[in-house]
Amino acid sequence: YVVNATFPYLIVRFEDLQFYAPNVTTQICECAGGVMRTDRPFQYILDSAKTGPGHGKKSERTGMIDAWIKYGKPMPPQNEFNTVDYNAAMEQ
Repeated sequence: YVVNATFPYLIVRFEDLQFYAPNVTTQICECAGGVMRTDRPFQYILDSAKTGPGHGKKSERTGMIDAWIKYGKPMPPQNEFNTVDYNAAMEQ
């Protein structure tokens, strides 16, 4: 879908936002022609970004600290991808 896009697009890895949020957010803002606020420090959102009944129980949602724990450790190259999806990703 990205190859055929007729509009500008930006792809950002979740891990980059998770571990380098201020730097990545600043780069995205500048890329879009914006300017980061300087009147206060960068504000992290610790709770899950997902809200409402369609996203399961609040106690089971992943917030920032849980995501650090989940994504902050080494994973095998195939991780949780099945063989078909892994091979498709490797072709890109």
